[in-house]
Amino acid sequence: MSLPRLCTRLAWLEAQAWEVWCRRLAQMTEAELDAERVRLEARYGSCVQDYERFVETLSASELEVLCTADLATMQRFVHAFQRWRSGRA
Repeated sequence: MSLPRLCTRLAWLEAQAWEVWCRRLAQMTEAELDAERVRLEARYGSCVQDYERFVETLSASELEVLCTADLATMQRFVHAFQRWRSGRA
C-alpha cells in the first residue's frame, strides 16, 4: 500500500471512530455526559474547561486553520495549548 493511500485510509478510519463516539455522546443523559467528562479529564490529565477557555482565545482564522489542520498544525496547536496552560498556573 502506498503512503498516500495509507494516510487516506487512516484518516477514514479515524473519522469513523469520531462519528461513532459522537453518536454515542448524543444518546447520553446529562449524568452520563458528566461521567464521560470526568473520565476524559482523568485520562488526559488536563481539564476540558481549560481547553474550552483556550479555544475561546483563538481568532476566527486560527479556528479555521485548526478545523482543516494537518498533523504538524495539530502538534503546534497542542504545544501552544500546553504553553498557555503553564503560563496560567
